[in-house]
Parts: sequence; C-alpha cells; structure tokens
Amino acid sequence: MSKNVASFVQWTSFVVGVTGLTLIKALNGHPVIAKYAISLAFVALAIFLCIQIFRRNPNHFRGKKAVDSAWRALLTRADHSVDVFAGDVSWVQDNKTSISQRIGAGVVVRVLCRWPRTSGQLKQVRTLIGAGVYVNSTRKT
Repeated sequence: MSKNVASFVQWTSFVVGVTGLTLIKALNGHPVIAKYAISLAFVALAIFLCIQIFRRNPNHFRGKKAVDSAWRALLTRADHSVDVFAGDVSWVQDNKTSISQRIGAGVVVRVLCRWPRTSGQLKQVRTLIGAGVYVNSTRKT
C-alpha cells in the first residue's frame, strides 16, 4: 500500500468517526436516521477511496503514441529547459521538428538515456545530438 493510500485511509477513518459522532449527537432523538446518514457517509467515502486507488496515473503512458504525444506537448510548451531520463529515445524520430524548433527558441533540452546497443538506437541518439540536445548515456554494467 502506497504512502498516499495509507494516509487517505487514515483520514477517511477519522472523518467517518467524527461524522458518526456528530450525527449521533445532532440527531439524538432519531437514531435510525442517524445510523442511515452515517452509513450513507461511509459508503460515499468508500466509493471515493476506490476511485482514488484505481484511477489511472496521468504520468504513466501506455504505447508509443501516448509517449510521442506527451513529448510533443512537453516540448511545445517548454520555455526554458527540459530535463528527462528516457529509457529509450524512439520518440525522437517523430518529434525531431518540435525539438529543433524549441532549441531554436532557446530552450535547453537534456536527455539521459541508455547506452545505444543497436544501430537503430545509435541513429536515434545521433538525431538528438544533431538537433542540439545534450545527451548523456548510461552503460549497464
């Protein structure tokens, strides 16, 4: 369980407890209505918790099209610098013009990527360097 989920569960428990005590005191003469309202509050918070746990992470991209689109958006909005670690740089071919335009506008682009092992990967890294991107590669030892 992640730290955010654990924190959310703790706060939810606290809110449900306070809500329950408040409703019992506020509706002292009507215990059935108080219990119904407490149950309703608990169900609403449980649904909200499930939504928070299972919603899609906006920073996790699935597929090459999603990565290309994220890169294009990042590069076209950048006004100063872009620093990123990229496991591979296959996105560079589709975004070469965006990269060149941003570098021409004075944006500094730095990429840390894996050491190229194939000729295709080497071509992609050379494309980055040719566009004016600062590239550092890490070797897997």
